[in-house]
Amino acid sequence: MNEEIKRFFNSIGFNGEGFNEAVIEKVILKKKEEKFYVYIKNKDVIDLEYVNQLFLCGCNGINGSKKCNIILNYENVTFEDIKKYIDYLIDEMIIKRPSLIGIKKSELEIVNDTLYFHVLNEFEKNDLLFESKGLINQLKCYGLGDYKIEITISEDLRQVVREEIEQDKQALEVKEKETNIVMGMHKDGEVTKLTNVLGEIRNIIVEVYIFGKEATERQGKKGPIYIISCKVSDKTDSYVMKIVKFNEEEFTAINKKLNVGSWYRIHGNIELDQYTKQML
Repeated sequence: MNEEIKRFFNSIGFNGEGFNEAVIEKVILKKKEEKFYVYIKNKDVIDLEYVNQLFLCGCNGINGSKKCNIILNYENVTFEDIKKYIDYLIDEMIIKRPSLIGIKKSELEIVNDTLYFHVLNEFEKNDLLFESKGLINQLKCYGLGDYKIEITISEDLRQVVREEIEQDKQALEVKEKETNIVMGMHKDGEVTKLTNVLGEIRNIIVEVYIFGKEATERQGKKGPIYIISCKVSDKTDSYVMKIVKFNEEEFTAINKKLNVGSWYRIHGNIELDQYTKQML
């Protein structure tokens, strides 16, 4: 690193990392703006993190007072360089406009001085058009060149997304089939109506919906006890169903799967609760 650029970096508080071979081409003072324009040249494109750090330090001004604007110029700019910078700029753009997330799936094409983007629909096209001027200016500021942007709606990309949605739906259906058991295992047998329950019964099967739920924690002699109390009904009668667990993770997982308003097939026992003196 030559002394001239080292002095400039010191004046703005930049450590010079990544710019070992860079040189200052020229410095222009625009009196009306009261700002220095510093032109820096390097053979190959410098990593984005170092460039961003340089620009951030440049905002402090020379010696903390004289405003400056840094312009980069490279001898060699590759497609990979442009792609890396555009990916970063698009990520920043998506933070402001989440509707543009779809263009992450698009393959960038560069022909001469034109960037070609393929989007899913008119909404993406309009949003990207709105941001395109800023994208072009930022690429220019980063020293990657002056470009135009062309945006087209891609039917191929739309088909890929449709196929992905269908695959996701199928995967979700499989997952739902695999996980529709809240605890234990499926039990075949005759379903008993709650109205026919007259006393304690073991190994009963009922089909009920939850119309009320409460999860509590109590301290037992050997540690915490986790209790889920559900008010259930099959529209012939109502009961309170209790699930008792001693493991917090197991309790949390079961509690998440029990939803008020949903129907469940339950295999268990109906017996007298020693505390409430109610049939549960």
